[in-house]
Amino acid sequence: MNVFLNYTIKNSSYLRGTKIQLAFNNLADSHNIVGVTPALAATATTPYVQNPGDLLNLLPGRSITITITGGYAPKR
Repeated sequence: MNVFLNYTIKNSSYLRGTKIQLAFNNLADSHNIVGVTPALAATATTPYVQNPGDLLNLLPGRSITITITGGYAPKR
């Protein structure tokens, strides 16, 4: 679950058109397994065998980012 908040400056200042974004990623802070890279190659008789050397791909933890895209609009 992700949430994005955006704001664009629209008044008559020099920063008109500047965009600010605040993003919250993985609000639930879940670390589910999204993939497995097997340590042993598959064969025709055994497509997958569990092994302690398997690499688990997990969802990254919660993160917060701020992005600012500058705008410049001199007075007319």
